[in-house]
Amino acid sequence: MIISVFPNFIQRIIRNSEENFYHVINGCNQCGYGGNLHRHGSYSRTIICHEITTIIKIQRVICPDCRKTHAIIPSDLIPYFQHTLETIIKLLELIKCKKESYSKLINHFRRCNLSFSLGHVTLYVKRFESNFFNLCYYYRIYHNSFLPPTASEADALIHLNRFELNIFNADYFNKMPNYFLSEIITKG
Repeated sequence: MIISVFPNFIQRIIRNSEENFYHVINGCNQCGYGGNLHRHGSYSRTIICHEITTIIKIQRVICPDCRKTHAIIPSDLIPYFQHTLETIIKLLELIKCKKESYSKLINHFRRCNLSFSLGHVTLYVKRFESNFFNLCYYYRIYHNSFLPPTASEADALIHLNRFELNIFNADYFNKMPNYFLSEIITKG
């Protein structure tokens, strides 16, 4: 998987003009090949942004050297999540910063998307909480910005607002061992 910045991705979805969500990708992160990766099909993916639920095509590419395939994910999306990054961050801010109740949030988000559920809320909160220390590490190592040891999850979200979200998502993916909000498996 490759997370790539697609300019005006959300605006294009809202205008219902998918156009061409394909970027030329140079270099394979699997084998180190430096040339262009070749188109290798696509698949459909449902995304939910603002008041729109739609299906887009996710382009796949293949490395001509090692034959590894990669999906090109727009940086406004988080791998394996239907809701856009912006929607998830807004939800987390309402919970962590403004202390909104889950039921109030579900009612608010259901006005835009009837399929929004308590399961979505709890998954996003759980994933954010388990990734909190990774996010603090990312800030400290790659942006030279330190959250104090007593920083809360709300502080981390407020700090996240300093970044352009789609740029943050692609940068986080390229520098960290997992994508943002990936499942953290604890060995116990």
